[in-house]
Amino acid sequence: MSSIRPDSSLRIVLQFDKGSGYARGIVAGVSHFARAGRLDWRLTVATAAEVRARNIEADAWIVDFDDDEARARLLQGTEAVVAVASSRSAEANCPPHVPLVMSDNAAMVNMARAHLQDRGVPALAFFSKGKYAGLSWAQEREQAFRAIPGVEEANILGSQRMLNAGDDALRNWLRGLPRPCGVIAVNDSSAQDLLHECAAAGVSVPDELAVVGIDNDELVASLARVEISSVVQDTGRVGRVAAQMLHARLQRSVLPDYRVTVPPAHLSIKASSMYQEGVNPIVTRARAFILQFAAHGIKSDQVAHHVNVSRSSIERIFSRECGCSVHDEILRVRLDMAKQLLRSGKLSASEIAVRSGFRTLQYMHVVFKRELGCTPGEFQSGQARQTV
Repeated sequence: MSSIRPDSSLRIVLQFDKGSGYARGIVAGVSHFARAGRLDWRLTVATAAEVRARNIEADAWIVDFDDDEARARLLQGTEAVVAVASSRSAEANCPPHVPLVMSDNAAMVNMARAHLQDRGVPALAFFSKGKYAGLSWAQEREQAFRAIPGVEEANILGSQRMLNAGDDALRNWLRGLPRPCGVIAVNDSSAQDLLHECAAAGVSVPDELAVVGIDNDELVASLARVEISSVVQDTGRVGRVAAQMLHARLQRSVLPDYRVTVPPAHLSIKASSMYQEGVNPIVTRARAFILQFAAHGIKSDQVAHHVNVSRSSIERIFSRECGCSVHDEILRVRLDMAKQLLRSGKLSASEIAVRSGFRTLQYMHVVFKRELGCTPGEFQSGQARQTV
């Protein structure tokens, strides 16, 4: 390690895979900590190969402990280094003097489990693509599922059994699951494959199988047949904690804990897990479809077509079981979308109107006044006052 230069900015290298959403979240967290603390850090993101090829030097490092080459840096005796790992098993191999920030895979699985059980799903299953066999984070997630009381071994299609299996094995497994059933996928990529095979096997989502992924991967979500409910890793917090540890080391401060495990942030609920115990399957499928496509300007007849019933039939079912019309349900979802976007404060009112399916700002104003008794602007400013 180069000697630290007190009168100039510190060169901090973040050694991660630049293409990974997981890594980007961590990098953003590090950057947020540095800006908030007004630290004079010159941040650089580089892969292990780039560090080797360009002979990059730094005053301090935050490294991906899951990467073999990055992990080797920890053994070079560098003092100002913090490790980040995707699983708690890293603790056994990380040098004791190196601060380590780990993801809590068991908490992610338990968050998905709690959501499915809250929805009233009577049985649980677990699915992992074979390509993840041997990866510590995938193993921890499968082990966490196996620790849930009462789960059936037959309901687990994990890495060991899928290593050499193909689509036929997956479809046969799907057909053999109890109905209804909640499936926790080891990650969103596995959830995407599972949803594709559900369609091929004639399994209806979410009324027969409610699916929850992990990692909230936006790229994967955009490719899925049904929008995926997913546990959101708190990668920003991982980055902030790692940066805080590094700052303490650079200041020669004593760290209260060299090992920190970061729980997930929350669960992003989408159409794939919108099962509800005791609700007519037609209503469940319709609500999932509305949740996914309300922002695209869908109408009641398109909802009826999706669930394969007549417009009059679905209106009778909604009136009897929900106390509202299909149009009312579409409007409710659009309002919820608009309120969420207004709370974020990141978009203009016109953009929010389009993104939430109202098409025009004028129509969104009319609906807000009629349903909530306020304009979108008044709603947003009221939310802002509540957070002060």
